[in-house]
Parts: sequence; C-alpha cells; structure tokens
Amino acid sequence: TPLLTIPYDHLPADLKLWEERKSWLLDRETKRKIKEAKGTLVAKSLEKDKSRSSIIWRLSLNSAPVMQKVIEHLEPKCSVRKVLRFIKDIKIVALDGNERDFLKSYNVRQAMLWCIEENPDISTEADLLLSTLNKMLLFYQQNTLPSFLEPKRNLIFKMSRSKQLEVARSRVMDIIKNVISYLDKIKEAQANNREGLLEVRTLLSPMAPILLFPVVSNTITEKATLGVNKDVTMRDGTLRFYFEDTEMVEIEDKLTKRGKTVSEKEGLKIVIKNWVDSMLNHVTKKDDNTEKDVDKVAVEKDLASSRTRSSSVYNRDRSFSNEEVATDLSRSIAAAFPSRKMNQVAAVVPAIMDVRKVFRSFHR
Repeated sequence: TPLLTIPYDHLPADLKLWEERKSWLLDRETKRKIKEAKGTLVAKSLEKDKSRSSIIWRLSLNSAPVMQKVIEHLEPKCSVRKVLRFIKDIKIVALDGNERDFLKSYNVRQAMLWCIEENPDISTEADLLLSTLNKMLLFYQQNTLPSFLEPKRNLIFKMSRSKQLEVARSRVMDIIKNVISYLDKIKEAQANNREGLLEVRTLLSPMAPILLFPVVSNTITEKATLGVNKDVTMRDGTLRFYFEDTEMVEIEDKLTKRGKTVSEKEGLKIVIKNWVDSMLNHVTKKDDNTEKDVDKVAVEKDLASSRTRSSSVYNRDRSFSNEEVATDLSRSIAAAFPSRKMNQVAAVVPAIMDVRKVFRSFHR
C-alpha cells in the first residue's frame, strides 16, 4: 500500500488528542516513540462518501510503539507475535474469501491493544488468544471498533454500511467456540506443507551446494530489488522511487546486532538479501526442524486452563504470500548458475520450478 509520512508537529490537532489520554501503555517513552514515528498517510480511505473514498488518503498515527510496549510487557511468558500468527492462520482455515476481512491483521492488533490495556495481567498465549477474539466479538456486537490512538475512528464503519456485521459476529463466535478444532486444522495443513517441502528438498538436493553459492542469492537480490523499488514520475517530471538513495534510514546490522545508517534503497536490498538467504537455506537443508513441537505441554495446559481441551500444537514455518515471488525466485535461481553448470541445471530446473508448489501450500 502506498504510504507517506508527515512530521508529528505538522499533524492536525485531532490526531494529537491521545496525548492527554491516561493509559499504562502510553508512558513517556512510548509517547516519544509515537511522535518520532510521525503521521502515516496511506492510500486507504475511511471516507463515508463512496465517490470520495477511492481518491482520499487516510492520515493516521503509527501504533507500532504501543505494540512494542505490549511485547516488552508480556514476553517471554507470553509471545504476542505467536498469538498474532495463530489468529492469522485461524482466519485462513476458518474463513473464506472476503469474510477473512472479519479478522484483518490491523483490526486484530488494535483489538489486542484494547484487550491488554484492560487486562495487563494476561500471562499465557491461550488467554491472550481467547481474550483478543472475544474483544473482536464485543466490538462487532457494539458495531464499532475504535482505533487505539484515535478512538473516534471506527475501523469497521464500511463493514457496518455493507450490513456485514451480523455475519462477522456469527463467524467470530464460531471461531471462539471451535478454536481447538481450527488449530487442529492448521496443524494438519502444516503437516501437508512439510511433506511438500521435503519432496522439493529431495529434488533440489543434487544442486543444494550450488544454490547456496553467494552469486545465486546476490543475483536474486538484485533482480528482486529492481522489481520492488518501483519508480514514480511526479507532476514536475521528477523521477522518484519508493526507496531512495538520498534518504537515509537506520537498520540493525545482522552480524554485529548494532544499528547502522544506510540509504533506503540499500536497506531494502539488505532486507531482501536476508530473506533470500533464509529461504534458500530453508528449501535446501536436509533436516526438517519443523517436526519439533515447541512448548507442546505448556500450550495444552494453557488451553485447558481456559476451559478448553487441546491436542494440537502450533509451530509455524515461514510463510510466503505471493506466487509471483516464487516464480520470479525460481527463474532467478536458474539464471544465476554459472554457464559451466548448465547441464546440471537442466536436470533440476523442473525441481526448482516446483518450489512454487510449496509457496502455494504455505499461502493456503
């Protein structure tokens, strides 16, 4: 989604009302970080007039510093990230098509913030999962889901206009009642994913050493960076990019774990390179670590204490959401091999292309 940032001092007064709000989540340091994050101008409108909603951008605050406060408060006893992944995958197995909007990631995070503000003593993933889902249900019953930093903004206004709230209430209620069975479905889907991944690993094993050559990941990174960093011609004819060489950002160095300043474009390239290296290692490694059931006993006990019974464990692989990325990736891999290796490449190109099947299964 196209996004621009506006310095906090230049934001309208109604976006600064949160400064007077009393909340343990909004301590001095968190408030400072919210202001530093600036205002966010996104090409997603909450405009009530349909003729204007397609052309009006939405200006809002970045609630990421508040979520970080939540993470620091609850972890390590309760993993916020894990619960958000739970809900994301429950949405995939429990809802179809447009109904998945009933558990939009942004709205779920906002509901979670309200939930934790009211219940700071939540201590398990099971409690946080059920509490967040129940909070979503409550908001649907009240016909309003307020943004945490902008309570007057109803995030489900459009849904109420399309008369979808009754359906949303029914679907979320079903998920709460049958959460264990949906977690079981997730586990079953993950088992199928593992089978597909193991098959691809077997097919790729003859070429694994070459796939891990630095030239392969470097070539893929260069191609992906060019594809992602789209250009935009301004009204005055100036050529701009989503990620500029002239704009600087601070990122964490993977090796030293320290911050360093780089251009936006270089930062994008570093992120893509880390992702490519991780993915190539993932599809070529021999051992399938996803067989490990992390925190199995703890999760089962937590769900039992929430008056539910559990026979499932959640330990999710990385997911990749776009088949086009998989196709470009497999083609880039083939193109990156040294010419002297082309005979070997020809023998495994079908296997490389089969990586797309794994991407599709992860997406489902």
